[in-house]
Amino acid sequence: KSLATFRNHSHGVLIATDVSARGIDLPGVTHVINYDLPDDPENYVHRVGRTGRGFAKGDALSFCSPEEREKLEQIQEFLQTEIDQIQIDDTFLKEIPPSKDLQNMSVAEMLAMEEAYFGIEDKKSKKRKKRNKS
Repeated sequence: KSLATFRNHSHGVLIATDVSARGIDLPGVTHVINYDLPDDPENYVHRVGRTGRGFAKGDALSFCSPEEREKLEQIQEFLQTEIDQIQIDDTFLKEIPPSKDLQNMSVAEMLAMEEAYFGIEDKKSKKRKKRNKS
């Protein structure tokens, strides 16, 4: 369902796992953001390969925590190129749970975290709040 709404341009953002990194053609993807780096450097190629298909331009942005430096080095070695890096000032960072913790969260917990972090609500959250007020 998520893929269908993304393909129909109903949603501008698709959050996916490595399952979506291979064999799924998503034309028109201009940006891929990696919340974490994959364990296998080849999966990085498949993830960022979702953008800039054919001759189209595309950009990939990957967050890399200090604990993932070794993964970044392995990816660069695999690609035989250096990936541009930008150091982010710690004052701009919020505390985000490590991805291993996210894997154990329920969808409801993730939505609540997303709502708190980004200050957004999905339609179901709004309906729940309305029901709870009644």
